[in-house]
Amino acid sequence: MSHQWNSASARAPNLPRLQRQAINSFEQGQLDKAERLCSAILEHRGDDFDALHLLGFIHLQRGRFVEAIGFLTKAVKVDAGSADAMSNLGLALHGTGRLEDAIVQYRNALALAPRHPEILYNLGNAHLELDRIDEALASYDEALAHNPSHVGACVNRGNTLLRFNRPADALSSYDQALAAMPGHPQILTNRGHALRRLNRPQEALADFESALKKSPEFPEAHFEAALAHLTLGDFRAGCKAYEWRWKTGAFANQWRSFRQPLWLGNMPLSGKTILLHAEQGFGDTLQFIRYAPLLASSGAHVICEVQPELVSLLSQLDGIEIVAKGCELPRFDLHCPFLSLPLAFGTELATIPAKIPYLAAPVARVAHWRDRLPSGHQRAGFVWSGSPSHKNDANRSIPLVRFDRLFENLPFACV
Repeated sequence: MSHQWNSASARAPNLPRLQRQAINSFEQGQLDKAERLCSAILEHRGDDFDALHLLGFIHLQRGRFVEAIGFLTKAVKVDAGSADAMSNLGLALHGTGRLEDAIVQYRNALALAPRHPEILYNLGNAHLELDRIDEALASYDEALAHNPSHVGACVNRGNTLLRFNRPADALSSYDQALAAMPGHPQILTNRGHALRRLNRPQEALADFESALKKSPEFPEAHFEAALAHLTLGDFRAGCKAYEWRWKTGAFANQWRSFRQPLWLGNMPLSGKTILLHAEQGFGDTLQFIRYAPLLASSGAHVICEVQPELVSLLSQLDGIEIVAKGCELPRFDLHCPFLSLPLAFGTELATIPAKIPYLAAPVARVAHWRDRLPSGHQRAGFVWSGSPSHKNDANRSIPLVRFDRLFENLPFACV
């Protein structure tokens, strides 16, 4: 009997020792070793909270959100009084896009630790992703009430205030963040963006230049600097820096990979076929299509790939082949995105193509509306709304009802 007990005890691991080793390995950044040790503990004690929690947290850090959810869910069942486990489960759910479920876990954690700045910050981030900017702002404000130097809360509070179209208030949040992390490129870039929104491009440019001194390859700072230069009329610097858009998060997935070379004004086009392709909204296509006739006049055959809704209008351009986006493309030798054309042409303020009008309504559409609109009155068109999916639509679109009083006093008929 004694011999059997000694044999069994020799085979049983020292679980407290394994736990200490797992924690030490984790703290030293030896995540593989920590993961193995936690798994060994769970083989002998499947409901060990510390091993479940640490293993879930390791998967969370490694971006294995589904695996993290599994272990952290078990940890929370073992100890429903752990705010940290609930918060980490919220982060894992957040990572898989299950934002509503993440918010439930953050709130459960806050019921146990109501003054925890990090949990309040994570809750604010989930609300911000769901465009619940009031709730996001409230969460960041509460986080900062308990920890005024929480950099993430300061920065995202500023980002939320920008969504409220309150750039002046956003500046104070970015300044607060910079006080804690001086010279941080992302914070400087966000601050510069707020200054641009306040129509202070020269000051904004100073922030972008400071950001680029710290991080010369930071795409967002280059892109924001491009917009500041363009606002100031410095097209040479602005158009060059605008090419950084393809490396930013907002534009990287819009880059078109063609076998044919990119043309940026670096070779003659006579006898060549060039594809110009729309990359952003309707307004951008309508603005930059003006360059197409210039290319045609240089001896190139010009194909313009545009949004299907614009094909009818743009087909009125003489000597330009219009193709709807999504259709098969004809053969071409070179390509250029529409918004790279000012760089390719070396456009300055004095050389903006200004042949006006360069667009005309299709004859059939003019005839269609001629008899439908009242005669004997001036006619004017109003555009009050852009794409509702645009992230800045709240600052670009106007509810039609706001025009009511204007229409009442107009000296012409409205249809």
